[in-house]
Amino acid sequence: MTFATMAEEFKELDTELVGLSVDSLYAHIAWLRKIQEIEWKGMKNVEVKFPLIEDITMEVAKKYGMIQLGQSNTQAVKAVFVSIPRVSFVPFCTIPSAPAETLMRLRG
Repeated sequence: MTFATMAEEFKELDTELVGLSVDSLYAHIAWLRKIQEIEWKGMKNVEVKFPLIEDITMEVAKKYGMIQLGQSNTQAVKAVFVSIPRVSFVPFCTIPSAPAETLMRLRG
C-alpha cells in the first residue's frame, strides 16, 4: 500500500514500480479491491496504478532468491530490486516494506 501511495515520488525520479507476487491473479484482484476499502496506518482508498505480476510458478521469485528457505514453499521475502539499463536487475535493499528508504537511496 505504501509504495502505491508514493508512486508519484518514484515517478519524479524516473523510477517505475512493478509488483511481483507468488499469489494468483485472483488473490491480486481481491487484494487490490480490499486496499481500496480499508484504512491502514493513515492510508485509505489506495489505488495501485503500477503493474502486478503473477508468479504462481515461482520461477522469478526463485531466480531472485525471494522464497524463504526452510519456511514454506510459497512464503516470499519482501525485497526491492532496481533495474539498471543494460545491466539487469540488482538487489537494492531487502528491508521489508521500506518505500521511504528506497526513495532515500535512489535520491543518493
